[in-house]
Amino acid sequence: VRRGISLVPTYGMTETTSQIATAVPGRPPSGPDVVGPPLDGFTVGIESDGDSEPGVIVVEGPAVFGGYLSEPPRDGPFATSDVGYLTSNGDLAVVGRRDDVVITGGENVDLSVVREAIVDLPGVDDAVVVGVPDPEWGAVICVLVDGPDAALEPRLRELTAERLQAPQCPKRWSFGKIPLLSNGKHDVGAVGRLFAAE
Repeated sequence: VRRGISLVPTYGMTETTSQIATAVPGRPPSGPDVVGPPLDGFTVGIESDGDSEPGVIVVEGPAVFGGYLSEPPRDGPFATSDVGYLTSNGDLAVVGRRDDVVITGGENVDLSVVREAIVDLPGVDDAVVVGVPDPEWGAVICVLVDGPDAALEPRLRELTAERLQAPQCPKRWSFGKIPLLSNGKHDVGAVGRLFAAE
C-alpha cells in the first residue's frame, strides 16, 4: 500500500492463460476462500448439487486452451482439478483440490484437512496424507510422518482423534523421510506406492 500497489487474491491456471477470477481492488473478499468475481470473458460454474455447494470448478471462455498435446481437442467447459463454490454475489471461492478428496467407508474426506491437523501436532515436522484403494473401505487414509519416532504413534493417533472425526483419522501410519520431486514438492505418488506395497 505504501508503494501504491494493491495486492488482491486471484485464481487461475496455465490452461486458462493465467487468471480466471480476481478480487476487485477496494472491495475485500467476503471470506478466506473467496478470490473474487470471474474476469470478463470467462464463465465459471460448479459441478455439484448447486452452485452454492462445493464442487469441481468448470470454466469456459476464449482464453481456455484447446486441449492437451496428443489428446483429442477439448470440447465444452474445462473441468479443473479444483473444488470451489460461487457466493451469493457471484464471487468464486476455491476450497481445495479434487485430488485431495477420497471416499472411505462411504464418507468424503479432504486429505488436506487431515494433513493440516497432523502437521500441527507437537513434534511433527511434516506429513503426507494419501488415500490407498481398499476392498473393504473403498480407500484407507494413510500418513507418512517426518519428525517424531514411530514410538510416538499411539500418542499421535490419540491427538488426531481429538481433532478429527472418525472417518478422517488415518488407519495406517508410517514414519520416515518424505520423498520429494525435483521441484522440492512432496512426491505424493511415491508415498501412495509405499503404502500400496505394504
